[in-house]
Amino acid sequence: AGSQPAKAAETRRGGRDLTATLADEGQASQVLLFLDPRSILRARAASSSGVLSSSAGSEALWSALLARCFGLSGAAARCGPDDEELASAREAFAAWHAAARCVGLDGSCAGPRSSPLSAPWMAAWARLRRWQSANAEAASRTLRPPADAD
Repeated sequence: AGSQPAKAAETRRGGRDLTATLADEGQASQVLLFLDPRSILRARAASSSGVLSSSAGSEALWSALLARCFGLSGAAARCGPDDEELASAREAFAAWHAAARCVGLDGSCAGPRSSPLSAPWMAAWARLRRWQSANAEAASRTLRPPADAD
């Protein structure tokens, strides 16, 4: 939150504070859904109070990201790639994002129109890669990198 003189100067210059223009958490979520998850976390860190901060940490927003990025909703959105039960949608997103990175996929899900990655496929490959690294290290080193999404 800026000081009163700074806000007054900003208003005189014609600028507006984004958090002051958002009426509620729903509007803030709609704005945040245009960002990639890393940028959402940055917005939350930069906005220590107010509607933008609470929206960036909300279950509704992270549930929407789970559905958009990994095709997960309902009870499946509360389980990680190893079928572990997680406390929040944000924790679930972090676990699935790590699984996507483990199998060489970009789990950033930038923008509202990205198609979801296949969560069951990612979970299976992530488990296989971990097993192979632990039990067949020599074979693991001979594998080529994952194919491009193109």
